[in-house]
Amino acid sequence: MILKATRFNRALCISGALFFFYSCASRSVQPWNLRDIHSLDAHVLNTKQWLKKYQGDNKDLQKLLIKEMKRYKDDDFRIYERLEYLSVRMEAALEMIKKKTTAQAKLTTRIKRSPKLAVFEVKQAADLDTAKQDKNGKKRGFFKRREKKDKQDKDEKKKGFFKRRKQRNKQNLEPAGSGSDKAGSIRSDLEANSINIIETQAVYLESRDLMIELFDQEDMRLVFIRDQVKKWKHQLNELRYKRAQLQPRITIFHGRMNEALFQSAEEYTQKIFNASKIIEEYEKEMDDFEKYVQGIERTAKKEVKRRVYIIPAG
Repeated sequence: MILKATRFNRALCISGALFFFYSCASRSVQPWNLRDIHSLDAHVLNTKQWLKKYQGDNKDLQKLLIKEMKRYKDDDFRIYERLEYLSVRMEAALEMIKKKTTAQAKLTTRIKRSPKLAVFEVKQAADLDTAKQDKNGKKRGFFKRREKKDKQDKDEKKKGFFKRRKQRNKQNLEPAGSGSDKAGSIRSDLEANSINIIETQAVYLESRDLMIELFDQEDMRLVFIRDQVKKWKHQLNELRYKRAQLQPRITIFHGRMNEALFQSAEEYTQKIFNASKIIEEYEKEMDDFEKYVQGIERTAKKEVKRRVYIIPAG
């Protein structure tokens, strides 16, 4: 009976989380910038990589939460409910992103199989038409209409042939009642799915941050190894940049040191040699540090056995 109630509550949480996506998400989000099939492929690939990364984190997080939620269910039911809500919200977000990414991949395959569908020209054509209308609107007036009428009267006999020819060419380019409508529909689906993906990614990350804050309030640290390593890698890139700036000076120093070994007194030469050894040791330590940071994510996961862990604050 308790198991059924738990499942029922979880289903309600999922329903509430899904409702949140559609009712509370920001509508100011811009869709993917789709210039051509290659840009679409890139967006789909990036989303798949994002999904794989956070699915791995969430899998370890859910295992970790089993013990924590059991404890809070007995000690503080309010926190238990909050953790349950955020947990389900994150799972629902990942499922939604997976669903929409699959839909985008299917549309991509459909476009590749039907190259005649000008999906990526639909928006460009609409933008050009709008710009043309705005430009023409500014030039309208009495004199413009009069000039246009005089020109139409003068060229009336010449236009018939070219107009019919233009219409035939247009009909040949756009099969009746299919191509342009399908292209517009696919384009709309691509943009709607991309907006949903972007919004739902934001929901997932927001829920994760709220869970971190919740544990902070309980004097506990919820640590995602990937986030920690990301900070260290950023610092490593800064150190690499500073090291690269020092490299020309080190090269000059080694050159002068080699000259001093043959020209200077023995005591002075020994001091230069000792300084050179210190620099070499520093360089070796920096090389070792770079290798350590590069492989720290893999090492940490191997030692902790998961991508996420909880430790006491302080």
